[in-house]
Parts: sequence; structure tokens; C-alpha cells
Amino acid sequence: MSKRGWAVFTVLLVGSIAGCQSVSEGGVGAPTGAEGKPAGGEGTSAGAVQVVPVVYDATSPPEPLTPEQWERILKVAKEHCPKGRSIWFLWVHSNNRAYDGRVQHWTSVYYSPEKQTARLRRGSCLPTGGWVPAREQPPIRSEYCQVSLPSEAFGDKLSAPQGLLLPFPAPEGFSDDEIVDVVDFVRSLWSRGKTADDGSRVYSDEKVSEGGTVTGTRIRFGRGDSILSMTRDGEVVTISVGSCQGPLAALYTVIRCVKSEGGYKVIDAFGGCS
Repeated sequence: MSKRGWAVFTVLLVGSIAGCQSVSEGGVGAPTGAEGKPAGGEGTSAGAVQVVPVVYDATSPPEPLTPEQWERILKVAKEHCPKGRSIWFLWVHSNNRAYDGRVQHWTSVYYSPEKQTARLRRGSCLPTGGWVPAREQPPIRSEYCQVSLPSEAFGDKLSAPQGLLLPFPAPEGFSDDEIVDVVDFVRSLWSRGKTADDGSRVYSDEKVSEGGTVTGTRIRFGRGDSILSMTRDGEVVTISVGSCQGPLAALYTVIRCVKSEGGYKVIDAFGGCS
């Protein structure tokens, strides 16, 4: 997968789970603009060193998190960490200042997988965010899935995913093999596409008849797009791919497909926003 459209900062976090001691701004060896605070979970011992990747959505680049935001996010992340798990990475969807000076950040904390095969990981994630200094929304953990590339089976190492390799909400009504097959199909469309001047990726099987009639499908993948959802209605599987920067702040492409001989085929595709 391409790395365009994503900023990934690795922050070295040092400290005790029991006490939130700060490290210097930027952390040890962290790039300029990244802040660090102690992180951990049930699986992290006191005084341990943990490297926590931070993925910033670059569709509309958010401001770097402040030390105060780190403090709040990681405090909640540790309080809700599943037993035996640790923090895998932090996904910053948005972090912007409104006209009245308030800062709204939408982030998701991803915990280390609870189940893993060569191609599929399942685990828990925790959305955090809201207006500051107003009270933030109460966090509720949900299940995620992540699918590996066919040529790169999952191992023990956890690194910061990007783009179409990012986890997505676990869909209902699909077997593990079906989830893998659908994601592989969507990624194949991306791979067969061509890079546009704006950095997006465009797949097209459109054909023009002698009479000027256009048939086929044209799908645009934005820079850094990830899978947002996967649903099924009868034989039709619908996948949304795009960028979501918070509630009612998504820009996406809907791809509808059906199973065919040897895989899936696209019925149609269209863009949307919320």
C-alpha cells in the first residue's frame, strides 16, 4: 500500500502505569511536533518503555496533540484497556480549533489484537474525543478487524498501519475468510488504479461504445483512504472506503459488489459525504 496521505510519528513513552510522569516534549527520538506521555495497559509493567506509534490522518492535516490532550487520552485508554492487552497505536482523525477557541479532537486508541491468524486480526479499539474544555463523550470499546497483505502474513511484530492496511469496524454476518476475500478485492482495485495529479488513485474499467455510451465503473481512492465499513444485503456486499474525521465528518466512496467466479465483481460505485 502507498504511504501517501499519512503522517506516522513514533513516540517513545517512558513511565509507570501507576503514575503519569511526563517525558520531554516530542519524546526521545520523536519527530518535531509529536508529544509523548506514559502509556500502557494490563500487559505493561511499571517503569517499562513502550513505543506507541501515532497515525495522523492527512486528508485534512490535524494539529499535533498537546501534552494535555495526551494526558487525557492515555488516561482514558489505560482505564479501559482490556485485560492482558496493551496500547498498539493511536489514530488521530482530527484535532482542530473552532472559531470560539475550543479544540475538538477525535482519536481512536487501538489495543493489541486478542485473536490473530496469518491473514486476520481482531481486537478492541476505543474512540475518544469531543470539545475541550467541555466534557468529552463517554468512551465505549468496539471490535476491529485488520487484514494482512496476501504476501505478508501477520507475525508477532505490531507496527503502525497506514491507508488500506488500517483496521476497520468488525462487520457482522461475515466469516473470517469472507472478510479477507472482500478486503483483498478492494485492495486489488486500488492496485490496478492509476495515480492522479492530486495523489489520489483512480481505478476504471469504463468503456465507450461507438455511439458514445459509457459503461463500466470508475472508482477514486483518496490519499490515505481506509476501509470504513462492510455490510451485506442478500448477495450484495457494500464497502465504504474513505476518510472519517469525526461524527458527521466523513468523505467516502461506496463500492457495491457480488461474488463471482474466482472472486468478486463490482456492480457500481458512488461517492458520498456526511
